Amino acid sequence: MTIDDFCEHHLSRAARLGKAHVLALRLYTTAAFKSIVNPMRCVDLSHSWSESPHALPVTVYFLTEAISRLRSVERQVSGPLDLWRGLANMSRALPADFERLGGTEKAPMSTTTSLDVAVRYSASRTPLLLRLRTPNFMQRGASIAFLSAFPVEEIPYLLSILAEGLAK
Repeated sequence: MTIDDFCEHHLSRAARLGKAHVLALRLYTTAAFKSIVNPMRCVDLSHSWSESPHALPVTVYFLTEAISRLRSVERQVSGPLDLWRGLANMSRALPADFERLGGTEKAPMSTTTSLDVAVRYSASRTPLLLRLRTPNFMQRGASIAFLSAFPVEEIPYLLSILAEGLAK
């Protein structure tokens, strides 16, 4: 398939995605995602964003805009939906109040509707499974499965933010 084929997909057309949007989303589904998300996951709170601008600001812009546009197309799926995120090697302790208050993800975050897929991604000595209960389309980002470089991984939802408490 070519980039034009992805641009002609009915969801790309409905969301009015241009080649730059499609390319940014497709790039995110490859190993390049680390170059996109890692700079946004600044652990050192004393670090100033202005001291170190993102290396891929245009990609991040089009990724953010594409998620927003696709989410508006998905508003027809307005009911609740549980999404899963499997994290491996989580040896670093989570903050004490994370389970009660939740947290915020500053970078795009891939999730899946399949618990089995999330379990496979978390397989390690110190796994962590997150269940995200999304009450409506505004809390769950957008499905990018149709653009994935690895569609068999079943990671359809790209979230733009996580701000709710951890579901028990």
